Amino acid sequence: HMIEEQIMSLDPDHHIFLWENRDKRANGELGWTAWINQGIFDESGNLIKIHSVGRDITELKNSYQQALDLLSVSSEQNKKLKNFTYIVSHNLRSHSANIKGILELLQLSVDPEEKNKLFDLLHFSANRLEETIHNLNEILTIQENSLRIMVRINLGNEIKKTLDVLTNVIASTKCTIHLEIEHNIFVKVIPAY
Repeated sequence: HMIEEQIMSLDPDHHIFLWENRDKRANGELGWTAWINQGIFDESGNLIKIHSVGRDITELKNSYQQALDLLSVSSEQNKKLKNFTYIVSHNLRSHSANIKGILELLQLSVDPEEKNKLFDLLHFSANRLEETIHNLNEILTIQENSLRIMVRINLGNEIKKTLDVLTNVIASTKCTIHLEIEHNIFVKVIPAY
């Protein structure tokens, strides 16, 4: 019906319209054809015939679809990259702040026993930073391979690890955290997250 509307809209001042259609070729494959249609009018302005020239645009349409598909993949990868950047920034900032706080306390400390405890905390924080970097690298590997490796972990242990990383922050705010969680609660996670 749309092509009929195009034909009906032809007049001597607007005598050309373009049309594209999907068609089946002699070999059975589907293709695309672009048509330039020109109305031919008599002296009274009546449409007497239409000249049409068709051109195979299958490759152009396929290239366009491939570009759209690539754009979609690129957009999705961009979203993942932004999310990854946020995770990296957040994780590294928390470790950095903790290590910086411990170093500041080390500079102020004169008590050898307190310094030893602070060095232990610094070593612990450095190990947690290394673990975080390892996990972030796993994210890259997972995304490269498009795999979602889920690991079963003990929720209580992971919460304790997080609290350990935040030891300096917790101590500086003089707050107390009571963790009440059953020991047999496990969840499946991607370790880096």
